[in-house]
Amino acid sequence: MSEQQQPNAPFNLGQWFLDNLPFCRIFKGFRSAAQPGKLILGVVGILVFLLIGWFVDLLTPSVVVRPNDNAPAQTELDIYAAATEAVTRDDFFAMLQRHRDRNNDLLRACLVNQPISLAATAADNAIRDGEAEGKIEDKYEECFRNAISVLEARYEARVSAIINEAEKSDVPNAEELRDDQLEALDRAYATVFAAMTCDPDGLRQFDNGMISMIIPNAPRNPDDSAEARQAATEAVDSDRTCIREAVTMAAAYRLARDIDAPGVFKTFIDYNMNQFHNAVMSIVRDQSLGGAWTCITNTFTSICWLFRFHYIIAIIMDIAFLAIWAIIGGAICRMTALQAARDEKLGPMSALKFSMKKFISFFTAPLIPGIVIVIVALCMLVFSLLGAIPVVGEFLVGIFMGLALIGGFVIALIAIGMIGGTQLMFPTIAAEGSDGFDAISRAFSYLFNRPWHLIFYTLVAAVYGSICYVFVRFFAFLLLLGVHSSVGMAVNLDGSSMLPIQGKFDAMWARPTFETLHAPVNWLALNWSESIGALLICVWAGLIIAMVMAFVVSYAFSVNTIIYLILRKTVDGTDIEDVYVEEDVEALATETAGEETEAAPEDKPKRKSRAKKASADEASDEAPPAEESGEPEEPKE
Repeated sequence: MSEQQQPNAPFNLGQWFLDNLPFCRIFKGFRSAAQPGKLILGVVGILVFLLIGWFVDLLTPSVVVRPNDNAPAQTELDIYAAATEAVTRDDFFAMLQRHRDRNNDLLRACLVNQPISLAATAADNAIRDGEAEGKIEDKYEECFRNAISVLEARYEARVSAIINEAEKSDVPNAEELRDDQLEALDRAYATVFAAMTCDPDGLRQFDNGMISMIIPNAPRNPDDSAEARQAATEAVDSDRTCIREAVTMAAAYRLARDIDAPGVFKTFIDYNMNQFHNAVMSIVRDQSLGGAWTCITNTFTSICWLFRFHYIIAIIMDIAFLAIWAIIGGAICRMTALQAARDEKLGPMSALKFSMKKFISFFTAPLIPGIVIVIVALCMLVFSLLGAIPVVGEFLVGIFMGLALIGGFVIALIAIGMIGGTQLMFPTIAAEGSDGFDAISRAFSYLFNRPWHLIFYTLVAAVYGSICYVFVRFFAFLLLLGVHSSVGMAVNLDGSSMLPIQGKFDAMWARPTFETLHAPVNWLALNWSESIGALLICVWAGLIIAMVMAFVVSYAFSVNTIIYLILRKTVDGTDIEDVYVEEDVEALATETAGEETEAAPEDKPKRKSRAKKASADEASDEAPPAEESGEPEEPKE
């Protein structure tokens, strides 16, 4: 079907917009990206990439962190991104060493002080041998087990005492006072329990007054003997000390876990996920492109950190990233190209077959410009060695500086092409069925021929994609919130095993919010059965969150394919419906043949696939009519 309206056809406003305002095609990106097949491909790609990253983190050293009191620790990426001045490699590693020494001092203080009370030499040996966290964890578990039983018993006793006092009281508003006291007691109990389970908010809000509220002073009964009163006082002091030690060890255990930092891959991914979310919210909520630009620059800063200080891991991640998305992204681009150009739906398996056949092209297209830059830079480096020759070198550098400037021009040109044109390389291969060199040629050509068109289309796609992301995330939030509220109504009838004032379902899965679809689980506050249930909930909720991120991936590849088709028509004059279909004709013909075989002869549909019809039209155009040949056609016997 041609883009131009057929004669005598009714006026189509939507088609008029597509013909005269081609950027309106970008608004089809949401429907295209939300296809189940593409979302499934996106989820598979994300899970495989995360699995590879998790494996890399197991085999490589962790990043260095700077713990904060009762606040999230800062990773070395956070420290690098917050630097106001350029940091040299030597200065950065020296700073990291200072943080390592400080972290060892903090661990040493935890091991030497009460309640662990190790000797200084034993503490140093434990830190050197990597056993410090294990010793702190063992002591913490011991203190926690002792304190949790004390806390529960004292809490129940205090609740009974408050209720009994209210029943015996003659004060008119005794019930209101009782309810206020019970509410304050619950808040104190929840805060102390949170502090004992390493919760940052609980550790920050904890004070000894909360312990006194749960464990008040022993009552002064004149009928009791001095020994009984002394024993009651000692019991109170012992229980308070037990809880304080548990909170102290919880803070030490949290510190040890912070120092045992995540790997490079997790640090990099978590940081950039936050930057992406903040950039989207800056556009949609704050209407601030400046805030989004800050997040983009932070992303480039994190890439610089990765390649400057962890270049081996960066290379591994880069290869894995390209390999995975060459297959998954290529398949999504292929599905979008056929749908946007010919309104044909290609299944994910057929799309994967196409991307596997073109894997080398998809994989090498983004790499070739970088390889060219490295080769040009090495040539300039070899040339610069001539400048090291005494006396003669100065003249040679001055004479041949023009060649160096030409090399710099080539590097700058290719770098701009990589930054602005890489997004068009996968769509080129998907739509044209070509190789990596053709993808580079077309991407650079469209970028330098229509730079403002590409910038405008990219901005429209970014703003529209941000709105779509917020909608999809809001949909996922409503889904999870509805499930949490509905299921929790029944499950929360039973209290948590360790925190009776909290529902069991709330302990296993915190109420989701738009900003945090699935909050981290406080595993220390769950028993074994609740932990298994919480783990399964994490898996199901994680699939919903993965679908949200899969939509982002699908949208990025889909909208870039649409942008490519628009630019191709603008620059080359190629009709949008002109898409490479040779490898799909056989599959489509097989599917059509299967449908015709199942149907009865008299009910056989008289239709052809658009791909077969296009092939027949091309064949008829190439073969001249018989009457134009000038020779009569011989009759067939």
